[in-house]
Amino acid sequence: MPMKVQTAIAISLFQAYFLIVSMIGESPDSIMLLGNLVFTGWLGMEAMRVRLGHAEGESRTFGILSRSFLIVSFTSVAVAFADRSSNVVLLATLPDTALFIGFILLAVGVWLRHISIKTLGRFFVTKVQIRHDHNLVKDGIYSLLRHPSYTGLILGFLGVILILQSTTALVLFIALGIPAYSYRIWIEEKSLIKVFGDEYRSYRTETYALIPFVY
Repeated sequence: MPMKVQTAIAISLFQAYFLIVSMIGESPDSIMLLGNLVFTGWLGMEAMRVRLGHAEGESRTFGILSRSFLIVSFTSVAVAFADRSSNVVLLATLPDTALFIGFILLAVGVWLRHISIKTLGRFFVTKVQIRHDHNLVKDGIYSLLRHPSYTGLILGFLGVILILQSTTALVLFIALGIPAYSYRIWIEEKSLIKVFGDEYRSYRTETYALIPFVY
């Protein structure tokens, strides 16, 4: 399926969900409308610059459940929109400062994603796979972080959730997102070690997975 069609379908489904949530709950306020705008814009940017599916040519693919982190992330954002529109609040709404922090995290996340994808170039794909002509990229942002694109995703989704000030979605994202992203990274690094062996093991000792000087 062409990328433009996939993008249109994804955005249409999200807008349909937004419309349903708005009709069931209270009328969307300015924050909810803003959240819809920034998330739709980010979704469009992501869909246009990544290549869904396998890389061209022969490749070996690993990790059947390696996309669970995306399911958790999108579900958390969906909950955030529903929580913002609902008359029933399960947990107290986050303070207004969360809105500004959210914009900062989203901006940093989008920037990290852009730098990560640009640095990997033709080796970037959304499925966990190793091409036969794969090279281990250790330049730029990858000289510090092994998975900066995932850091960007985490910051981006956290940013949207904070913009919508949903404590429920934040708890859900942290509780389920940490194991989901950790599993994705475990699968990916297991695959890379099979291909690059000691070179990748050495690379792991020199870099951080997601957060500089922390993890």
